[in-house]
Amino acid sequence: MRNLIVRGNSLEQDIVDDALQRLSNSGLFVTEFRDLEMLGIELTVEFREGQIEDGLLIWHNDGVRLGLARRYTHIDKEHLPYLLAHEVFGHALWEAKAMRENVQTAVHFHLCNEINAHILGWLASIGLGIKPRYRELLLDFHINPDEFKRELPYTSPHYVLLLSTKEMQNARQVLQERLNALATEWVNLRSESPPVCNVNARENRLAEMIRLVTRTITNFEAEPNNESERWLPEQSRCAVIQDLEDTSRIHEHTLRALLERGFE
Repeated sequence: MRNLIVRGNSLEQDIVDDALQRLSNSGLFVTEFRDLEMLGIELTVEFREGQIEDGLLIWHNDGVRLGLARRYTHIDKEHLPYLLAHEVFGHALWEAKAMRENVQTAVHFHLCNEINAHILGWLASIGLGIKPRYRELLLDFHINPDEFKRELPYTSPHYVLLLSTKEMQNARQVLQERLNALATEWVNLRSESPPVCNVNARENRLAEMIRLVTRTITNFEAEPNNESERWLPEQSRCAVIQDLEDTSRIHEHTLRALLERGFE
């Protein structure tokens, strides 16, 4: 792939090249490889020690730096195709398309952006015969995709501000309802007595999600003329998001066809 730089040693360069080659040979991502070449994104990949997140994208001008957790060079190496498909084909590609049309913020916070990235990662794993990453999430998606999409924002601070096209029509109300649900769960969690480690982990996530949603609602309220609330509905109907939703449906159909064959 042109315009790809791997900042690292020869081992790191080799495993990224191998993962991309496997993705190319799978035949599942012909459109994505083509679109990346046409957009001319300069992509820098580097492995970071101590990074908690699997992958982090940082945009700078017309280039993007993808930081990968160091564990992908050893114990999780087999899942690198999943991660590259998720971050590069799912996020970097679509955010680059959005940047060209000046709608990057809308795409970045659109629920479909994350759903599509998950689907592409799972497609990579199953298509290459790799045990799927985050198998429990995949099972939830397989059993009830609509419920999976509704519940995803409640699972992590990374997702709590994501909104569907419909939700973007009334973002502040949706976020207020989300905040109420999170606060209720937080109160209920503190009144129950499951294993302490589970309570603490979920309680910490809830506290961060509540903080993020509260801050966003406060920002909405402070804006003159409800700027974001007027802007989001308009941006949610842009051509890039419509294309993203259509493409995601195609990918979902392909994934469901593969899942019907069974997976480990």
